Amino acid sequence: MQTLEWCMAMGIKVVSVYAFSIENFKRTQKEIDVLMDLAEEKFEEFLKQDAFINRNGICVRVIGDLSLLRPTTRKAAEKLMWHTRNGTNAILNIACPYTSTEEMNSAINGVKVGLEAGKLEKNDVTEYLLDDCMYTQDTYPLDVMVRTSGEVRLSDFMLWQVVYV
Repeated sequence: MQTLEWCMAMGIKVVSVYAFSIENFKRTQKEIDVLMDLAEEKFEEFLKQDAFINRNGICVRVIGDLSLLRPTTRKAAEKLMWHTRNGTNAILNIACPYTSTEEMNSAINGVKVGLEAGKLEKNDVTEYLLDDCMYTQDTYPLDVMVRTSGEVRLSDFMLWQVVYV
C-alpha cells in the first residue's frame, strides 16, 4: 500500500508487480498451497482498504492465466477486480499466475482466432495489434522496470513491454 501511495505521489499511474510465476507451479503442492493462501489473504486485505482504494481511484487487475489458479484464489482475485473496476486514477496490475511467454502465446492465439474467424486480415497483424492483445493493452507504455532483491534477470516478466524502455 505504501509503495503504491509513493508511486501515485510521484505521478506514476500504473504499477505492475510480479506476484506468482506460472513456473511456480513446478514447486511442491505444499509450497503452492502456501503461496495461494498468501495471494488470497493479500487480495482480501486490499479489499479491506476501501477508503484508500476509493480516495485514490485505484483499479486492480490480476493479469495472467487465471484459469490456473485454484478456485478460491481465482474467486478472491475476481472479487478484487470487480470491486475496483471503476477506479480511473491508477492501475495496479498483479501478475498472478503469469509469464511473458504465456502472455505472448495468448496474444498470438487471439490473433489466430481472429484470422480464422475472418475478423482479421493477414495485413492486420502488426506489432501494434499484438500490443493491443497483451494483458496490459489499455495502460501506458512501460517507463521503468525495477528488479528487486539484487537480481538483474527479468524472469520472464513483461518481456514484450520492456522492449521500449
